[in-house]
Amino acid sequence: MNNLKPYLIFVFLSLFVQSVYAQDQDYIITDSAIIYGVKLMGRTPRFNSQFILLKDKSNAEVRYTPDELKGYGFKDGTKYVTTRITVDGQEKTVFLEHLAEGKINLYRYVDKNHKIFFIRKDSSGLIELKKDKKAFAEVSGDCRYVSDDVKLATYNKRSLKKLTDNYNHCRKTPLPYFKYGVYFGYGQTGINKPSGYFNPAIEDISFSPSNSFVIGLFADIPIAMSSFSFNTGVYFTKNGYTANAKSTQSDVDAVVNLTSVHLPLLFRYTVPTRKVRPFFNLGGRFTFNAQNTSAIYKSSFQENTIFISTPIKEKLVSDFLIGYVAGAGIQFNVNYKKTISAEFRYASSTGGDNTLNMRGFDVIISFSF
Repeated sequence: MNNLKPYLIFVFLSLFVQSVYAQDQDYIITDSAIIYGVKLMGRTPRFNSQFILLKDKSNAEVRYTPDELKGYGFKDGTKYVTTRITVDGQEKTVFLEHLAEGKINLYRYVDKNHKIFFIRKDSSGLIELKKDKKAFAEVSGDCRYVSDDVKLATYNKRSLKKLTDNYNHCRKTPLPYFKYGVYFGYGQTGINKPSGYFNPAIEDISFSPSNSFVIGLFADIPIAMSSFSFNTGVYFTKNGYTANAKSTQSDVDAVVNLTSVHLPLLFRYTVPTRKVRPFFNLGGRFTFNAQNTSAIYKSSFQENTIFISTPIKEKLVSDFLIGYVAGAGIQFNVNYKKTISAEFRYASSTGGDNTLNMRGFDVIISFSF
């Protein structure tokens, strides 16, 4: 018995090494064997469903059809299985791309005129999955977490694969989906002098912050069906800033009025919980000041006489600014699709040399449809 242990360990290690090595190679499946180490020439899903090309040892191309193989796979994990399906009332044997494996298996067929998904639960027959996804809902009732996911999934590879994986593991993790809506809020912004700024007309004055309502539209786009998304939109603010400096010899007043259009480009991480979902934002922001007026009024005193200078109308803030945004918030799911969110954003923007910067925060309430 003791002499048998080294042999068994050797066999186990050999099989393990062979399995790991095989997973890193292209292969084909014939009636009698799985042949690893072939060199497959993958093309588009449309062609891969009809035939597969490989190069033999002499570097010649060999073409296989679904009638000649049981299936094949690439070293990146993409695999196809030979199956007989019905398309437009005609039966045909094709290679189906095997997208997800488990209690429910997901497959895809692509040709010039079709992109069709199929599912198979356990050992049952192949079922065509229509765009209404009714067939998936009928076979996934034993995992209550995916009932909302079925409604949200779109008829494409990534979304349906994520849906199937969620079911196979009965995950509580929500399915990412595209959201859009409106938001309203209130914010406070200040304009300030950057390092190296010089303007003798306002050298000794500082502007008071300005408060403004915020109104806009947004879109939230999932990144690779993960908890990360690209959040963008457009919103508007209207601010007025004033500053005053007075001495025994002079009086300086400055006024800046801005109507601004902001374009945030944010990366968002949303915690993958079901009902209440904290999130965090970080990214950039472009600002266009559609209305941008500035004026500096200066007067001086000499004895009993007041001298009023001609107002200076130069722009103190650039028409275009670029900066960054950081913030956090919390999302509440009203139903399977609609959400209400509350968030805090801090933003800082600069317009370049010798113009004032903008810096402030917004408190925003958003509604998705």
